[in-house]
Order: sequence, then C-alpha cells, then structure tokens
Amino acid sequence: MRVAGWLGGRHASWLRGSRRAGFAALGVGFAVISLLTLRTVPALAACVGDCGEDDEVTVDELITMVNIALESTPVSACPVGDVDDDGAISINEIIA
Repeated sequence: MRVAGWLGGRHASWLRGSRRAGFAALGVGFAVISLLTLRTVPALAACVGDCGEDDEVTVDELITMVNIALESTPVSACPVGDVDDDGAISINEIIA
C-alpha cells in the first residue's frame, strides 16, 4: 500500500494490520456524519394569496383575500393567505 510506504517503516505497520478495521471505522464515521447533517428539505412555501396553488396570485384571489378580511368569506377559501395562522386575513397579509 502506497500510504503505508509513505508513512514509512514501523509507523506504517499499524495501518497494514488494521486496514480493514480502519476502513470500516471510516465508513461508520461517514455514516454518522451523514445522519447528523441529514435534514429534510422543506417544500417550497406557497406564495401568500396563491389560493389556487398554481404559483400565481390572480386578481380573483386578491378579491377572495379581501372578502376574507371583511369576514364575508371563510378563511378556508384561501388558507395560504393567513400568513400568521391566526384564523383571519388582515390587510398587512394581503399587501405583504
């Protein structure tokens, strides 16, 4: 093994004798690091007011949000418009 030769003489004997164990430990180390750094990628957030979830906010969706703010339409008509999740849509959520 070139690395063992590069380390030279008696210092390389530990590498030659425990090569498999070393590679196994290295593999376990990479697995642990991978699991520790693994995180879920959040789904892209819906655009505020995109009631149809088609990546566009149209005039009719804005009107729906205004009607929700005026309490003439339930929040369930456009839940993505309720940014702070308080069960209502306010003007600051519409113009945000």
